[in-house]
Amino acid sequence: MIGKFKLISITALILLCTACSAPLTKTQLESAKTAGVVNNFPKEPTFNVIGTTVFNNEYASITDSSFHNKVTEIVTKRLESRGFNVTTFEQDDEDNKSKVDLLIKIIPREVYQIPGTYGFGVNQRSFLGKKASPIVYVALNISPYLHGESKGNAFYLQNLEQLTFDDLAESWDSLPTDKKEEIITTLNTKIESTINELLNNVGI
Repeated sequence: MIGKFKLISITALILLCTACSAPLTKTQLESAKTAGVVNNFPKEPTFNVIGTTVFNNEYASITDSSFHNKVTEIVTKRLESRGFNVTTFEQDDEDNKSKVDLLIKIIPREVYQIPGTYGFGVNQRSFLGKKASPIVYVALNISPYLHGESKGNAFYLQNLEQLTFDDLAESWDSLPTDKKEEIITTLNTKIESTINELLNNVGI
């Protein structure tokens, strides 16, 4: 189980790193009329159990692409609410920067010091057969580009929450309905709160 002190320490470090990038100013945003969104998140969230050694690791995914789409929709709606004409790009091509005034790249990351995490999903640690409580997590960078120029790549945030049950099934499809519903609700909430907070940090 992840201790509260460790979570506080990790959060403090992440906030310090995020503070290294300055948010976009009102003047900078007013110079842009069009915006683009590139979502580099996996199509499906992870569903992993990480064991004592690599031979004990179990890798799977939540077979539902709606979480990936939600990431894109949250950023797109925020930009539209700010008056931008928004385009979404399927591929993270270099020339995307020249197609819009403001480009927002959404980049999945690992949770600090928690192996088997990437972007979003469910993760459970196991040591010598004893499993810790599974967590739902979201971890990402947002990299803004204004008129083709990078405006910071240290906008990072992660968010974790322990689930109320103790054990994951071998796969998403074999998980009981009530546990699926808890994961879906928790993950959707974490995606929305984490991305919105990070967009605030970016200045959007």
